[in-house]
Parts: sequence; C-alpha cells; structure tokens
Amino acid sequence: MRVALIACSNGLGHIRRLLCISKELIKAGVKPYLFAPKTKAIHLIKSNKLKQIPYLIEFNCKTNSEYWRRKYIQKENFLEWIPNLSNYDIIISDNLIEILKIRPDAILSGTFFWHRTFKNVCDKKFNTCEDLLSKYSPIIISSELFTPEYIIKRKNYKKVGLYKFKNTISNKPNGKNILISSGTGGNSEKLTRELIDYIDINYSQNDLTFNYFIEEKFKEKISNNIFKKATFNQSMYESVACSIIRPGIGTVTDSLLTRSRIFSIFEQENYEMRTNALNIEKAGLGVSNVNPIELWKQAISYIQSPYQINNHYKKLSSLDFNGAKQTANIVLS
Repeated sequence: MRVALIACSNGLGHIRRLLCISKELIKAGVKPYLFAPKTKAIHLIKSNKLKQIPYLIEFNCKTNSEYWRRKYIQKENFLEWIPNLSNYDIIISDNLIEILKIRPDAILSGTFFWHRTFKNVCDKKFNTCEDLLSKYSPIIISSELFTPEYIIKRKNYKKVGLYKFKNTISNKPNGKNILISSGTGGNSEKLTRELIDYIDINYSQNDLTFNYFIEEKFKEKISNNIFKKATFNQSMYESVACSIIRPGIGTVTDSLLTRSRIFSIFEQENYEMRTNALNIEKAGLGVSNVNPIELWKQAISYIQSPYQINNHYKKLSSLDFNGAKQTANIVLS
C-alpha cells in the first residue's frame, strides 16, 4: 500500500503531524510518501532523531493567510504544481481541502480549516472549500483537544489524541527556563518582540537565575546572555518549565510532552489560535493574556509556585497522546 501525505507548508506543525503518522504506518508495513518542503522535514527528522521516516517528495503549497485574503487566481493554487497522485492508494491531506478536486477520496487531517480561520477571506475560495466538503463528505481526523466546533459537526469527523514521536510523557523534573516563541505563519511576532525587549531592559542580576530560549530572528539586538537560541530539541524542552508561545499544535504538544505549562501569546484575529488558547485553558494546561508583559508575570509566578506546578502535572496525566496510532488505524481500516 502506498500512502501520500500532503503537508501544508506553512509552519512545522503540519509536517510534524504527518511524520508522526508516517512512523505508525511504517510499523504496519505501509509505504508513506511525505509531500513537504524537504528542508523543514529533514530538520524535524534530525531534531527528533527519527529512524522510521517516509519517502520525501519536495512540495510547497505556498498557502498562508495572505493567499486566502487575495482575490481568486487559478494559477496560484497548489493543484497547479502538485506531483501526480494517481499511483497512491490513499491520500492524507493535512488541512488542504482543495485536494478533493483531484482525489475525492482523500482523508483530511488537522485541527483547523484555512477558509474558516480569518476574516475577509476571498468569497470564491471560501465557497469552493465549503462546496467540496459538502459534495464529498471526507473523513476528517483531528485531535480532540483542539478541534473547533465547525469540524466536530461534520458527518465524518474522527476524533483522536495528540500526536507524539516518543512513547511516553517525560517524568524528568523540569528546569526553570522559559521558551518564548512566535512561531511561523502568524502576526504574533510584534507581541513577542515587545516582551523580549521588556525582559532585556528590565532584567537585573538579582532576578531568578534561568534562561530564556528565543528564536534566532529575535536575537539580533539582544546582548544579554540570559537569552539563548531556541533549538526546539528534546534537551531544550526538558529544561523548560513555561512555554510563552503562539499556540500552534506542534509546539504546544512538544511542550506538554515535557510537562511545560502553556502561556498563549497570539494575534487575536486568528480564529485557530483563539480556539487553541481557549481549549488549553479549559483543560487546565495553561493561560492566555492579550498583554504579553502580564502573561510573562504569570509565568514567573508559576515557576515560583510548587502548588501550581503539581496541579499542572495532575492535569497532564489525563491527556491522550496516541493520535498517530489512532490515525493509522483509521487509515488502514
């Protein structure tokens, strides 16, 4: 059996999820082919030390928020340049609904739909996606913790757990470091930079002794040695107690796997991020705040409170991290 896994290229979370599914498919004797930017896929493979990997096929869907707001132009759609899919038995498309035009039998994965995420989406693009969903009623596989209501209501929605590479949640004592990340594909960079600048200016040697992991794009004007480059590997996550992040599924899952608490910082106009942040709060796994400085203060308070930390660990014990295996079972059935 040949399975094509088509990744949305915007950010690493989509590719990460499909790599997790690939690992389980390989165990079942299936040949998975991952359509994604190879540099991003290889980065995730190396940083997570994956040995069971799919065949990699270079593909960039070029989908982002700007694309969905622009007036419809046929030639800018990824269907114009995607490789031929006729030789694959099963197609799994990570939130790229338009794939149904050429493979009506495709399975959709992901926790949001692009056309439902932003305001001012091009009417024709919105209607095309809704028409495809109604016409073909595809199987939609989504992690229950983060699934929005508009997916839950769909006829063939299949709920699964979160996706992970490793087998178990970490039981190592967390360090006291803090991850600060704006991720990719959003407009939260301004809020994140504001927070980093504030910490840099107001830091004193009398403060708590821990480091901040930040993305390389924020390190240009930062000289303070408390700021370290975020590697997003296992050892970094295990040293982190708090993740002040744009709540994309990949970074959230990696943080929760190493028992880090989530402090959501994001652009308020993004429905997906609002939904994720709200669901994280409902599950008792973190908080959000429109003011990044106040959010940072809440993170500091958490690090200093054994009571809050113990409560967080108790909430983590009920999480389901078997999404990849559950997805493979659905696909193989």
